Amino acid sequence: MGVLVVFRKLRSRLNELFSRNSLSPTRWSGSRLLLQSISHALTWPVSWLLNGSPIKPDESVVFFPQSARKGEDGRWVVPVHLWVVELERGTLLRKLGMRAILEMMDLAGVAKEQNESDVFNDRLAWFVADREINKRINVSLQGQEFVSPRTKRSGHSKFEVHLDAANKPGSVLQFGINGNPQLLVEATVQLVPKRGLSIISDIDDTIKISNVFDREQLVKGLFFDEYKIAPGMPELYGSLQSRGACFHYVSSSPWQLYPSIKPLLDTFYPPGSLTQRHFFVGDRSLVDFFHSSMEYKKKSIQKLLDQFSERYFLLIGDSGEKDPEVYCQIAQSHPDRISAILIRDVSVETKLEVKRWRVLQEQVPDVPILLFDEPLAIKQELEKFEKFDEMKPENVRLAIKKAAVKTQSNLS
Repeated sequence: MGVLVVFRKLRSRLNELFSRNSLSPTRWSGSRLLLQSISHALTWPVSWLLNGSPIKPDESVVFFPQSARKGEDGRWVVPVHLWVVELERGTLLRKLGMRAILEMMDLAGVAKEQNESDVFNDRLAWFVADREINKRINVSLQGQEFVSPRTKRSGHSKFEVHLDAANKPGSVLQFGINGNPQLLVEATVQLVPKRGLSIISDIDDTIKISNVFDREQLVKGLFFDEYKIAPGMPELYGSLQSRGACFHYVSSSPWQLYPSIKPLLDTFYPPGSLTQRHFFVGDRSLVDFFHSSMEYKKKSIQKLLDQFSERYFLLIGDSGEKDPEVYCQIAQSHPDRISAILIRDVSVETKLEVKRWRVLQEQVPDVPILLFDEPLAIKQELEKFEKFDEMKPENVRLAIKKAAVKTQSNLS
């Protein structure tokens, strides 16, 4: 701040010089303009570094869905996560970035008509967007305004704000912005009650068809095809929502896919927080992204358990990758807080390997694990609980066991 004060004093001194009566306006007009330009040139960079920069009309702001918790003072602690970018279209940099990503994903040979499709260009645009650093955004929430910390090199900014305790638990609020960005990707924050049932859900092949077993189909599905819901899952999640459950979506996909998947989530599934992986070409996350997602998911889920320490959880995933192993490790550490584990079977050739399943059963003998093809029986059993208070771990576990009998499924 001291540097900025020095430059302000310098500018003030120059203005005093210009205002002296003894100086001829005609004689000094050219010098005055030059010195004023120098003064502005000296002051503006320092102010930009210290105070940040406001949003511009050609920039876009993305908000990511969050979950709020009650703080010790009774107020709501609301996480805010935003991303500021400029969507480059038709530039050489964007074309080079698109080519690099296609080659990295072994998609350099995709058909030209696919390369030029609107779906492909819209989704890939977020991966090659120009990330805006040092931006400070005026965020509005429930009539209050908060100024964000400056965005980092990745264009992201994460911080927390506090809301009045009068806001009702279970409410879903909308983030807003005071500004005029080119594009605003909106998101919500759910006010999670201190106690109750939370659903931690994977996305790919759990609530959205992704074909994780076929790498080519997986990548094409992410970038070229319209997203498809997993049969029966919107109905199951809607039923759980109507009984008071809160939702936390934890995905191994990168943040850049959120604007593309948002319409599917908004249309078919309950609102909830969303956690996705950090992916930025300019740092080590590019390498880390292609490693196993197990540690990332474990840390993300553990963070949710720590934030909502008095809630219990139903973990829902699929058999395509490592969801069963991750969930069982979490259940081993928190057997009293994990009501059950539900695994959607997406195996193409065989069911979940017998050896793999036995190992999982031995890890968590007290937590039911249900492997299912479609969730109708689960939905029917859980719907027998008319009141939210009835959905305690022991009751949920009994319902899952009954559903297993109906589907003749493996169950620990």
